[in-house]
Amino acid sequence: PNKARPTLSDFCMALYTAKHIDKLTMKHVESMAAIGNDAAHAKPDLDKLDVERLLRDVQEFITRYPGA
Repeated sequence: PNKARPTLSDFCMALYTAKHIDKLTMKHVESMAAIGNDAAHAKPDLDKLDVERLLRDVQEFITRYPGA
């Protein structure tokens, strides 16, 4: 991304635009980012299962897209 301080969303869009990930994967990354944001801000409605799923999904993403 050509921004001074790109966000995760900017990186995700760049990967999608460059056809490194498909639209479904892009939406999945956005979902993971939303859960991570809720965790970072200690949102009271955040569920333990969401955090467990986030951890599993991030590990799977890194394995599937090691260069992303």
